[in-house]
Amino acid sequence: MELREISDLIAINKIILNPFVQDDICDDFSAGVSLSEIPRHVQFMGVYDDNMLCGLYMLVPQNCATVEVHTCLLPLLRGVKAIQAGQLIIQYMFEQYKKIISWIPVDNKKAELYSRLLGFKIEGISRESYLKNGKLQDMKLVGIT
Repeated sequence: MELREISDLIAINKIILNPFVQDDICDDFSAGVSLSEIPRHVQFMGVYDDNMLCGLYMLVPQNCATVEVHTCLLPLLRGVKAIQAGQLIIQYMFEQYKKIISWIPVDNKKAELYSRLLGFKIEGISRESYLKNGKLQDMKLVGIT
């Protein structure tokens, strides 16, 4: 397994629009929305297993010390492989940053478990900040240093 930076919009959209990924990453207004360009400040790191793109991480710098990460892994990278991919991206991010954060909707138990297995800790709550299925829900801020 390896990480490679990707900028191919077709490949990125293929991952983020995958039905297995969509429900985990989208609020009510972002479902089915594809990227038409890559924002300058965002970096996409593809996860390759046996030279096949099986997921990606979106990295969004918050400042010179902190980066926010968003995870999009296809079913091929679930379980032990997801942990391996997570360890790779954490190692990569800590080469450039001192802290990694992510926001997790309270109903996304898989994402919270994944973050905890990788060593993230809950650092805060943003109340009623995520609209999913017509219901406002809290988001948990998780971080690792």
